[in-house]
Amino acid sequence: MLANKSLSVSEHRLIFQTGDFVRLRDGSIVRLDHIFVHEVLRGDRRLFARVTYTVPFDPSADPVLDIPLLKLTARQSTVGLPAICSSKLYVVPIHEQTLREDTSQQGSKASLLLYCNWEIQYL
Repeated sequence: MLANKSLSVSEHRLIFQTGDFVRLRDGSIVRLDHIFVHEVLRGDRRLFARVTYTVPFDPSADPVLDIPLLKLTARQSTVGLPAICSSKLYVVPIHEQTLREDTSQQGSKASLLLYCNWEIQYL
């Protein structure tokens, strides 16, 4: 499912879909798992999203790219459309990578995320 969010100042429309990463007004970076509409009264609809939170991963930055590493948590929540900031985030999942080479974490697997916090613009 897709969700539209218009920016009144810039007249740009952002389209979110499940699987996208967004920033909430409290600063948290979350993954959109489900997007749904709740109709309280006839014709009075509100858009909500079920999200999964991320946390910084240790080490906190990729040694080559020098960008933050994140990890998905088990914490989930339902948020309304106004809680979602109107900016696109560029988060790339890295699946089933070995985390560290030392003996304490050897063989440990996790889904990591690379968060590209650089300014990305299209030509």
